Amino acid sequence: MFDYHHQNSLICKMEFFYKNYSIFRFCLLIKLTVCRALIIIKKRKDQFIDEILVIKMLG
Repeated sequence: MFDYHHQNSLICKMEFFYKNYSIFRFCLLIKLTVCRALIIIKKRKDQFIDEILVIKMLG
């Protein structure tokens, strides 16, 4: 009985950890995606500004 309960609580702990780990990974993935998106937007924005400056200089 004790062994069963101990094993059960261990499984519960593992499930709890796994769920939290999944949430953590999910959050990390979102953060990375957002960071990448922001970097891309910033690069494009800088590139866009550079293009405008070049056009102004040529114009």
